Amino acid sequence: MINRRTIFEIHRLKEMQFFKRQIALTLNLDRGTDSKYLKHPETTYKSKRGRPSKFDPYRGLIKEMVAQYPKVSGRVLLGLPWP
Repeated sequence: MINRRTIFEIHRLKEMQFFKRQIALTLNLDRGTDSKYLKHPETTYKSKRGRPSKFDPYRGLIKEMVAQYPKVSGRVLLGLPWP
């Protein structure tokens, strides 16, 4: 997600007669992004919610094991074979 300053820059460059491609190259954005904010400047887009991880139920256990054995590698804690 881009901030308000970048949105302002998109509109400032458009007023200076920049093409959408030039705006995108100048601000290091995708052309679709600058088009989106030129059409709807006040719209704010929500960031996507992260989905739960497979490790969420084990987070407490992992933290406890790492605190108890700080020098042991993750492979040993998980019981994985060495390559």
